Amino acid sequence: MAFYDRILFMWHYVRILCNYEVLCRNKYQGIFLSLRILVISA
Repeated sequence: MAFYDRILFMWHYVRILCNYEVLCRNKYQGIFLSLRILVISA
């Protein structure tokens, strides 16, 4: 039962992350791109 609960939790977590990315992609796209460039160049 704990394994099933863990899968359910991960599913909801992934859904929340995907929805957050869709909602905030346009607003924070520049910030994410600059952070990614900093990480790549570091």
